[in-house]
Amino acid sequence: MTFADTAFLACAAKAKELGRRLNEAEWKETVQSVYDQTLAEAATGTKLDKRTQTELFNALALACGINPLECPTVMKKTISVALADIRTVTPNLTPDEIGRRARAYKSKHRDWPLTAMALAKWWGEFGQDQGRTFAARQSLEPDGWKDVLPEVMPDADTATMSYIINQMGWNRMSSDMQSAIKKRLNV
Repeated sequence: MTFADTAFLACAAKAKELGRRLNEAEWKETVQSVYDQTLAEAATGTKLDKRTQTELFNALALACGINPLECPTVMKKTISVALADIRTVTPNLTPDEIGRRARAYKSKHRDWPLTAMALAKWWGEFGQDQGRTFAARQSLEPDGWKDVLPEVMPDADTATMSYIINQMGWNRMSSDMQSAIKKRLNV
């Protein structure tokens, strides 16, 4: 698939999601996103072997209730664009992760249809383990975690640090981030 094909499909999927034609700014943003994604894949060499790509495609199609063997070309392209978008934020993606997040999506948004683009759009919402209760996901914040945060995120700007500390707080940080901070604090 060429860059032009991928960009066209991304614009078509975005227009379908919005239910209207894209304006100039939306079109440019979508094409730029596909361009950045293409460059990132080329730079990091994140091309997948054919078997892995097929497994991920099949997992996403099946999660959305689509038989991958009876999938028309337009649908294949839509699923491929969504999969590529998901892989930009989750490079080590597995079929199990697609299934887990699709189940979490269906559980939280019972009245919404599950499409490949919808799952890609809400992908980040289901990044953390959703199976535990709210109380089980809460943990006591260690003393001094705010002082150690700049060491864990050396490239983050002041606004990002302020947002994490004041808006997100300890319990809304990812478990990986909490572990890194605890490691620095020797907790």
